[in-house]
Amino acid sequence: GGFGSTCASSFCANGTVDCAGECDGNMEVDSCDVCGGSGTSCQDGLCGFGTIDCTGTCNGTVIFDECGVCGGFGASCADNYCSDGEIDCFGACDEGAVTDECGVCDGDGTTCCEELDCNGVCGGSDIVDECAVCGGYGATCTSDYCAAGTLDCNGECDGSRQVDECDVCGGDGTSCVYCSDGSIDCAGECDGSHVEDECGICNGDGTTCVAGFCDEGLVDCRGECNGLALEDECGVCNGNGATCAIGGVFNDGG
Repeated sequence: GGFGSTCASSFCANGTVDCAGECDGNMEVDSCDVCGGSGTSCQDGLCGFGTIDCTGTCNGTVIFDECGVCGGFGASCADNYCSDGEIDCFGACDEGAVTDECGVCDGDGTTCCEELDCNGVCGGSDIVDECAVCGGYGATCTSDYCAAGTLDCNGECDGSRQVDECDVCGGDGTSCVYCSDGSIDCAGECDGSHVEDECGICNGDGTTCVAGFCDEGLVDCRGECNGLALEDECGVCNGNGATCAIGGVFNDGG
């Protein structure tokens, strides 16, 4: 949708660039400061208490660039625009937008797909099963589904997926190898900054072990009198034991 200004050092040298960035174009800024507008967008009540941008959109974000072009990137009046960078498909310098396989700038490649599956994936294989479930196996509405077989963890009859040691269906056992290159603080955060105070409370302020505090009860690891939070086998207050589990075996760091 550009007019050649982003790659031409002499763009419109002998003409005039209009507010849309076109050389010798006829678009003008109206009385409401809208490029190509009719002068009606700023009438009372049309945008309430909002602000109209240069496209005439109420509370829009498009503005005039330094060259007076609505939504421009400053290219139409700069001889050396983006000389040290790369102009993307929108005409912006070093913004990274690329044209997809459908020819759409910054698109996701689905606009020219001949067939989308039920999950919206171009060329995907998921279909709606007899129970109207996308990617299902017909299990949700059939009482005797897979009566003569075995359901895997994904719901497929006689399928091959299994739950790995990290309790992930079809996983490879690596998702629970947590913080292998760092250290886990008392709150279970990888390379976190929480430490136990002088009372043994994670991120506490040292008041839970002063005389008189919870004399008639027990202070849990959160510092709560008669609370129920306990440290798990990984030393994490109220944790689930996952932060020191490697390959399904708990690692105490020893």
